[in-house]
Amino acid sequence: MVGLQMIPSLVPPAVQVELLSRLLHRDLSNKEHQTNLHLHYNITYPGETEIAPIEGGTSTSSAGNSPEGNGVLSFFEDDPARVVYPKDPAVHKPLTVQQMLNKKLRWATLGGQYNWTTKEYPTECPPAFPEDVASVLHAAFPQTEAQAAILNVYSPGDTLSPHRDVSEECDVGLISISFGCDGLFLISHDDGKGCEIVRLRSGDAVYMDGTSRFAWHAVPKIVPGTCPEWLADWPLCPVDDADTSKYGRWKGWMSGKRVNLNVRQMTVTDTHT
Repeated sequence: MVGLQMIPSLVPPAVQVELLSRLLHRDLSNKEHQTNLHLHYNITYPGETEIAPIEGGTSTSSAGNSPEGNGVLSFFEDDPARVVYPKDPAVHKPLTVQQMLNKKLRWATLGGQYNWTTKEYPTECPPAFPEDVASVLHAAFPQTEAQAAILNVYSPGDTLSPHRDVSEECDVGLISISFGCDGLFLISHDDGKGCEIVRLRSGDAVYMDGTSRFAWHAVPKIVPGTCPEWLADWPLCPVDDADTSKYGRWKGWMSGKRVNLNVRQMTVTDTHT
């Protein structure tokens, strides 16, 4: 397929660990980054005090006395029994942080906050894309300016239905980086007849440019038990002798997960005119 690049083992193990830590510790706790849970839940962050909703009402929150009450703490440092309350208690049940991280969290958006209902990006100025993550991506794919990303979190049994990424104003290539368990990646042929299925492993990258930029693609299967041993214990996975003991209760979380970082450029910039 024209413009499709599959790059095995592009991201070294140490870089994978560091990227995961920044994306899931720091960026997931950024209140400007929406998740699939924000639509139905009043998401509160580590260090905030959750107030249960009055029947028929909504929950509220307030920052605690701790300086960490600004949302910069990781959810993986949070009390796993802490409860997050739904916007409509008649429709959805409360979630604990443990339930949220183990199964309910499916995606988070970075930079441009894609609206999954309208299939559009908001017109207002988006949150800044994480500069350090953008820098790593630019080194490998300088032709794409990282402006928005969707961080997908899969467990075995989860799938991603066939779709095309057509909401961006420009046709600059899409970047996809895989972490954790293997995933089967399905992409249609140029003529729309038939498809290819590729097994993507942790550290692999896919770049979709040219005609492949608008190809139908999907993730029909996550392969359980395939996370590399050196990554399986994340977040208890030190980098540069960092102390990760505070994440001990979550040891092995990545052993049953596939995380996929999908990055795109929303608008044409001076370098692409």
